[in-house]
Amino acid sequence: MRLTKHVALAGILLAVAADGCTHLLAIDGDYADQPTGGSAGADASSEDTGIAGSAGIANGGSAGTANGGSAGTANGGSAGTANGGSSGQGGSAGSGGSSGTGGQAGTSGQGGSTGTGGAGGTGGTAGTAGTGGSAGADAGPPVFCSSTTTLEDLVACIVGGMPKPDSNGFVVPGSQQLSDWRAMVTSMLQGACDFAPPASLSAIMTIRTFHDAGNGKNYCAAWEILDANTDGRVDHGWGTFVVNGAATQQLFHAAPHPLTDVSTETQATALFKATNAKGLVLAGAARTANSAASTCQSSYGQADVAHNATTTFQAAYEALNAHYGAQPWTAIQWHGMASSTCASEVFFTHGVTTNPAPGDKLSLLKSAMASHHSGWCLEAPGSTCAAGSPCDQVSTTNVQGRLLNGVSASGVCSQSASSYSGRFIAIEQDPNFRNAQDWIASVNEVWP
Repeated sequence: MRLTKHVALAGILLAVAADGCTHLLAIDGDYADQPTGGSAGADASSEDTGIAGSAGIANGGSAGTANGGSAGTANGGSAGTANGGSSGQGGSAGSGGSSGTGGQAGTSGQGGSTGTGGAGGTGGTAGTAGTGGSAGADAGPPVFCSSTTTLEDLVACIVGGMPKPDSNGFVVPGSQQLSDWRAMVTSMLQGACDFAPPASLSAIMTIRTFHDAGNGKNYCAAWEILDANTDGRVDHGWGTFVVNGAATQQLFHAAPHPLTDVSTETQATALFKATNAKGLVLAGAARTANSAASTCQSSYGQADVAHNATTTFQAAYEALNAHYGAQPWTAIQWHGMASSTCASEVFFTHGVTTNPAPGDKLSLLKSAMASHHSGWCLEAPGSTCAAGSPCDQVSTTNVQGRLLNGVSASGVCSQSASSYSGRFIAIEQDPNFRNAQDWIASVNEVWP
């Protein structure tokens, strides 16, 4: 993670007091002005001869006199400041003493060091030592991917910083973190944004209003930011949740397999922006990030969120399911398959082997796509478009599909759904069929 630069400019300290200091957001390169001694004061009269030392007043110290000669004032050392810390005080002037030096600027979050007192001049006493500035609040590191200006760029940045295949960078969340993730998603669905993440997520996530410069819309986005070792990769691989508060369709686009199902995260993001969808759900790591097997379904990897219930991705679906209850809503997962996997090029499923009813959203979307793309081979359970065996990518073991189709949260690892609710749709696509532009019109026809 890259840090921005902090520069603290010390105030110019004149005869009586400092004008103040201006802080610029930064970390390294704090500066403190060096003091200069004042010139000797003129003799009060020819009879009052005396040698005035180089003056010395530092941030409010009063000038001393020497043998009757009135001492001139001197610029004291400028006080050290530190990322919002208060100014250190310069030493008070000795009688004819040289000016005290100001405290050295501290590093981020630290106070300035103590200034030194002025040396005594002829007939003068040494000035007292100045005090250091109090510690300022540490501004902390910049937010991961915060400089992006569109959702597409934000997601590209997030995906670029997530745990890659074979990295073992995915961290299995604890029960409190899963509970806090559900609470975070629920709050966002209820319209909250720009709030502090729950305690167990406070150092890991940010929740903020994201203004998309491309379409002018505001979204509430929660994404992972912690990169403690600054290697350019987030430390947990837990993912992203985005809400469009202005949307009227309770439709959610999701990419459970970023990186490995190539371009599906880009497709889901573009569809979220271009449709009247309520939310976007992204997994936070490649499905093959960890070598360990899922404790939910052991033939899949630990980081494969479609087959592991102990993930923040699954927690988001649990929060969605609880939030909507019996109300109608739809969650579309955008998946990728190899061109050799099925004879069809696109396969639609509710996550069960049951044939979809003609009026279902899945059937309506498939029909709309056939109308817009008559040359595409589109398949769903019960309907084939090419010679050969029916496509077997039915997603019956998908734990989000099982949950939305009525299986309890505690049973999704081992229990199949016996019927479908219509809330869950998984779409498997050959590599050349994942362009969001090909899907936008059809999605908007079904969810206007």
